[in-house]
Amino acid sequence: MGDSVSSRELFLQEKPAGVLLAMRESEGSAYIAKLAEATRCTYAHAFRVIEKLEMLGLVSSSEQGRVRMIKLTDLGKAVADELFKLSSLMALVEASNAIDRLYDAEIRGKLREEIDKEKFLGKAEELAAALEEILKKAPTEFHGLVKKEMKRLEELKLEVKGIVVGSPSDGGMSAQR
Repeated sequence: MGDSVSSRELFLQEKPAGVLLAMRESEGSAYIAKLAEATRCTYAHAFRVIEKLEMLGLVSSSEQGRVRMIKLTDLGKAVADELFKLSSLMALVEASNAIDRLYDAEIRGKLREEIDKEKFLGKAEELAAALEEILKKAPTEFHGLVKKEMKRLEELKLEVKGIVVGSPSDGGMSAQR
């Protein structure tokens, strides 16, 4: 997303959260090498992160031959589930901000004839695909929020195409937040 700050990086340390989320995706257990690969860090860095998570009681480890198996504890699973929810919500925040930036760059203050429709619609389709992906992965409790952003984007697409959106009571401005 360019120069924008990732919400997840702002609120959480990327690698420990990534390890917990990767373990959640692997159904609660994984080898260190797989976790390092999933979080795009070195084995040594993943090992240090896992040691810290183990000290916090979020993971446990056991030797299986020459490899070390890491498992989420019940507390670690609860934390990973909450991180997943937060991560989903932050992905939605980023998509919502991308819609705002697209509106500001391509529509705000322009006459309909001045809008590069193909450019806008192409970017809008990319955002729609991102929202669909968020909808697939997000907990059901966030589906209403995702659908609201999808509707907002769809209204902007209709506005660009010259189709009036909104009701007379809101002045046809429901496409804007």
